[in-house]
Amino acid sequence: MQKSANRFLMEVIWLALSLGLTVLLSLLIGGRTAFSNTVDIHVGDTYFILEPFRVWLPLFLLITFLLYFIKEFRYSFQRTGSNRVLVIIGIALIIALTLLVSTFSGFCSGDWTVYPPLSALKPEKTQGLTQDPVTKSIINFFTVLQGVVLIMLLFVTFRWGAKKQAGNI
Repeated sequence: MQKSANRFLMEVIWLALSLGLTVLLSLLIGGRTAFSNTVDIHVGDTYFILEPFRVWLPLFLLITFLLYFIKEFRYSFQRTGSNRVLVIIGIALIIALTLLVSTFSGFCSGDWTVYPPLSALKPEKTQGLTQDPVTKSIINFFTVLQGVVLIMLLFVTFRWGAKKQAGNI
């Protein structure tokens, strides 16, 4: 009973460490305005305004996933509880990245407003405005990151299953 409580406490400490790293990284990147009502991302000539939840949750999940992956790699994926947490965080990270891709796809498909409004222009002149290469690069980055996380999850589950199989023989 005491051993199980200590393991649970250690997992909570690791999650708190990843939350602290997320807050520290957010403050380093965004400064004092990192946790305001909106997150303003300025990339090249493109300016994105997002809700903080859509930015900080995937960042927290990514940092937590990487910390847990490195930690469990050291233990050769032998601990069942930590592996379960790692797989759950990995699945949540893939879902959060999918939501980010859909958000930025909305920017790329023309579901956003250009200021000043260019409604007076003909439709054929405004179609070039939605083909922003920065937005497409961001979408491609998140899609590749999803693939990398999925491959890492497959590696974790393979190694976890191999250790379980070797223990049962």
